[in-house]
Amino acid sequence: MKENKLIKIAVIDSGIDPHDTLLSLHNISALKVKNGQVSVDNADVIENSHGRNIMEIILRETNEVKVISIRVLNDKNKGDLKDLCCAINYCIAINVNIINLSLGISSSNCSDEIIALCNKAER
Repeated sequence: MKENKLIKIAVIDSGIDPHDTLLSLHNISALKVKNGQVSVDNADVIENSHGRNIMEIILRETNEVKVISIRVLNDKNKGDLKDLCCAINYCIAINVNIINLSLGISSSNCSDEIIALCNKAER
């Protein structure tokens, strides 16, 4: 299947180790968001990555996807709301078909902002 026909799936999570063989075997881009900036993820090592596990599940179901790993969590699986919002906005900007968010938010103060962004992404 041609790349422009592939379904784009973004996994916003803990990222994937840039040296992981999953990257070279499949159509995966590794990005990170830090301080509201999107860049290529060149982390030395990301161990026990929940994001990688999610990507494996997706790729077990189909190979006809373009997976975009977007790391918003640090090595303690903590992140910043601004970076999460930036990642979702980035996905909207590049016309991602599916955004996978399987992470928790510990503050209820931000729920309206996240809900509004998810509704915007749905359109």
